[in-house]
Amino acid sequence: MNSLEEIGRPTLSTDGTAGPYIIVGRDQLELVRHELLAAHIPHDVDEDAVRLNGKPALAVINLGYDPDLSKVRSLLDRVTAALNSRRPRHRPPVERELELVIQVDPKEMGQLTRRLEADLPGGWGRRRDLEERMKQALSREPVVYCFFKQVPPTGREVAVWLQARGRGELYISSVLPLQTREPFGVDLYNAALRDFQKTLIEPVSKGLNARALDYPSPDEPSLEDLLSAEALHRLRAFNATANKTSLHPLDLQRWHAFITKAHRDNAAISSDALASWLEDEGWPEPTRKQLVDTYETARAVLSAYDDELIAR
Repeated sequence: MNSLEEIGRPTLSTDGTAGPYIIVGRDQLELVRHELLAAHIPHDVDEDAVRLNGKPALAVINLGYDPDLSKVRSLLDRVTAALNSRRPRHRPPVERELELVIQVDPKEMGQLTRRLEADLPGGWGRRRDLEERMKQALSREPVVYCFFKQVPPTGREVAVWLQARGRGELYISSVLPLQTREPFGVDLYNAALRDFQKTLIEPVSKGLNARALDYPSPDEPSLEDLLSAEALHRLRAFNATANKTSLHPLDLQRWHAFITKAHRDNAAISSDALASWLEDEGWPEPTRKQLVDTYETARAVLSAYDDELIAR
């Protein structure tokens, strides 16, 4: 398993079942592609493999099933040396919690989920009672799994939540100790996540056109970080109950309630971040645009109204 210690450093992975690939920051993609072309190494690019805070952040360069890995490694060593020579020296980066995204061919997603429903490898089990509570809390039937295991590096029983996000993608939404309220530190969190990837995800995805991408969590705050608890509750309540293809008047009423709270809180969330959040939750583009346009217009009108009250 290869982990990105720093977003932007090209990293070769041979762990996936879809053939070797390179994970690279978007700002380094052109340089790596130039070197691959010069070395006559066949490849294709997924430029939008991972999005962070509403923007494309990581690209994946697929190398096919039988590349010359020694040539690729030598090439990446040269690229990394060139990148390091350009960067000013900084203090060593602070370790951050890892994110894990599992991408699978949508045609094979059903096979992957059936394997997750069967006997699990690596000593993992399912907490179906917690899954049911989650589904009831969301007032819908999401694709959500809660796996548990006594993970050796942590010395505690761990719960790992796996949820669907868009077509052909699953992601880890949280990693928590089951028998205490005290959260993990970064090192134990990452140890549990790596164990989950190595002992469960990799075995159940074997033979499928799938890959697991792990990368450090972003420094920039997420939408959830920028909203108050009440505003986030209203946003999630709207998302859980609304018709995503044809908005009902009650859906719009809940959306307006979210906008009102976000405005009262003076929440500094961008339209791009909001649109990306809606996209990750499965909202189609036309409805997404309608909601974001409504958000922008309402915030502008409410701000003008506030200015008028202040001027009186």
